[in-house]
Amino acid sequence: MPSRARAPRDSGAATAFPRGWAVRARRASPPRGFAEGGEAIIQTKPKIYSEQRFDHLKGLDGISDDQIKEHLQLYVGYVRQVNALNEELAELRGRGRASGKDHEFAELTRRLGFEYNGMILHEY
Repeated sequence: MPSRARAPRDSGAATAFPRGWAVRARRASPPRGFAEGGEAIIQTKPKIYSEQRFDHLKGLDGISDDQIKEHLQLYVGYVRQVNALNEELAELRGRGRASGKDHEFAELTRRLGFEYNGMILHEY
């Protein structure tokens, strides 16, 4: 029986199917966050964060309760700023301005990163 030589497999070549096989393209569902026609689904409801309680920090050695209270006011400010920025960004998204090319949206997104990091770092 004659041996059949196999051609080296080319990674860029299309796969050959035997004669008679039908290849059907499966219709992919749209990516998350996009509607059927490809339009982006705009979420206008921002996520609201609430301030956590840090009552367990009272009475620590080496730092007074007044210093802790003063420091946690920074945390409260971060939480409020994150909520305010999320609302502003949601409003811009609702108006179709969610783009890095939009200077106001880009600046608010940058500020959100700073405020969000301050909030999270105080919580953990």
